Amino acid sequence: MHNLNDKSPKTFPFLTFLSPVQGTVLFILILIYGVVFFPPNLSPDARNMYQNALNLTYVDYSPPLTLLLWHSLNHLKEGADLMLSLNFVGLWGACIIGLHLFKGKRISYFFFVIPFVPSIFCDAGEILKDTIFSFGYMLLAMILAHKTLREKNLTLWETAGLLLGVFYFSMVKVQAQFIFPFMILWIVWLQPPLSSKISTVYFKSLLAIALSLSVFFGMKACNNFLIQQTNNTHYWQYVKIYDLAGMSVMSKKMYVPRFLHKNDSITLKDIEDHYDYLWEPLIRPEDAPLVSTKSEDERTALIATWKESIYRDPMAYLKHRTRLWLKILTGSIAKGQYIEWAKNSPTLLKFAPIFSVFSFLPLFPLFLYFWWLSVKNLIKRKEAMPLFILSSMGLTLIFVLYIFSLAAAGRYIYFSWCCFMFSVPFVYQLKFSNKKTSIQNPLSSCKTLGNS
Repeated sequence: MHNLNDKSPKTFPFLTFLSPVQGTVLFILILIYGVVFFPPNLSPDARNMYQNALNLTYVDYSPPLTLLLWHSLNHLKEGADLMLSLNFVGLWGACIIGLHLFKGKRISYFFFVIPFVPSIFCDAGEILKDTIFSFGYMLLAMILAHKTLREKNLTLWETAGLLLGVFYFSMVKVQAQFIFPFMILWIVWLQPPLSSKISTVYFKSLLAIALSLSVFFGMKACNNFLIQQTNNTHYWQYVKIYDLAGMSVMSKKMYVPRFLHKNDSITLKDIEDHYDYLWEPLIRPEDAPLVSTKSEDERTALIATWKESIYRDPMAYLKHRTRLWLKILTGSIAKGQYIEWAKNSPTLLKFAPIFSVFSFLPLFPLFLYFWWLSVKNLIKRKEAMPLFILSSMGLTLIFVLYIFSLAAAGRYIYFSWCCFMFSVPFVYQLKFSNKKTSIQNPLSSCKTLGNS
C-alpha cells in the first residue's frame, strides 16, 4: 500500500497520489487506448455526425452542441482525433478520480479494469452519442462522488461548471431527459446550507425541481433555436410507426394507417417481411412498405392512431416491445464485433456464442440489487449516494428503452454498462467496509437550514 506521507519523487508528479507502479500501469493502459483507437475509424453514424459538424447542419437526431464543438475542434486539427481525445478525457478522467477516491484500497485497481471491460472497450473508440453521453456523465458522477465521500459542499463555481456539464451532455441523447434529474438532485444535495426557516428537505427538493425544469426547457429552447424546421425530421415518429408495424405483426391485424403505406397494394405480409429488430427496413429501402409522415396533420393522426391501437390491443404492443427489449438485454457488442472479425472463417464463427456471456441480461438483477442496497444504506453510509445515483440512472435508461427504443442495438445500453461498472467500487465499500459514517442527508434530515 502506498504511503501518503512519502515525499519521494513520483514518476508522474501531476498524479501524486499514485505510486510509481500505479502511474506506470495507468500510462501503459492509456497508451494501449491510443494505439488501438488512433487514428479514429469512424462508423457510418459518426461520419454522418462529422459531415453535419463540418457544414453546421443541425438535424433533430444529432446533438447540436456536439456538432458545434466538433466544428470548432476541426479548425484546430481536421478529423476526429481531438473529438475522440475529449471522449477519452471523460472516461479516463473518471477512472483517475476513482483511483484517487479509493486510494489505498484494493478496490481502487478496479478502475484500471473498467475501460477494458469488453462491452465498454469494443465501442470506446466510436464517436457516438452513446459514448459521448456515457463518458461525460461518468466524469461528472465521479467528481460528485469525490465531493460526497470527502463530505465537501460544492462552491458556486463548481456548481455552475457541473450544471453546464449536465446541460451539454444531456443534449447529446434524447433519453437523457429522463436521467439528468438524478444528476441535478446530486448537485443540489451537495449545496451548502443557507440561513432559512425552510427545512432542508423541502428547500432542496424545490431547488432540484426548479433546476431540472430549467435544464429541460433550456434544452428544448436550444434545439428549437439551432434546428431549422426544414431539417426537423420529427424523429420521434419512427418509434410510433415501428410500434404500429410491430403490433400488426404480433396480432396479425393491420394497425398501420393507410397514409403511411407506400402504395395501395401494401399488405400485412409486406410489413412482416420487413419487420426486424431495426426500424429502417420498414421505411428506408426502395422496397420498404411504409413511409414517414408528410404533414402536421398526419403526425397528429399518427399519435392518435398509436394511442388508440395500444388501448385496443395492449398485448400486441407488449409482445412487440418485450421482444425488442429482451433482444437489447441479451445482445452483446463483443459478440457482434467478433462475428464481424471472424465472418470469413466458419471455424472461428463456431466460438461466437461464447461471447453472449457479455450481454447485460445476467447483470440486470444484480443491478437491481445495487439499487436496493443503495436505498437501504442511503441514510447511514456516504457510499450509498453515488451508488444510488449511478444505479438509478443506469436502470432508468433500461426501463425507458422499453418504450422508446427504435432498434435492438447493443450500444443503446452503453450508458447502463458504464453506470454498472462504476457502481461496483461503491458496492464493495458498502459490503466489505466496516466504516459506518453518517452524513448530512436531505433525505433523512428534517433540520432547518438555519440550524444546520
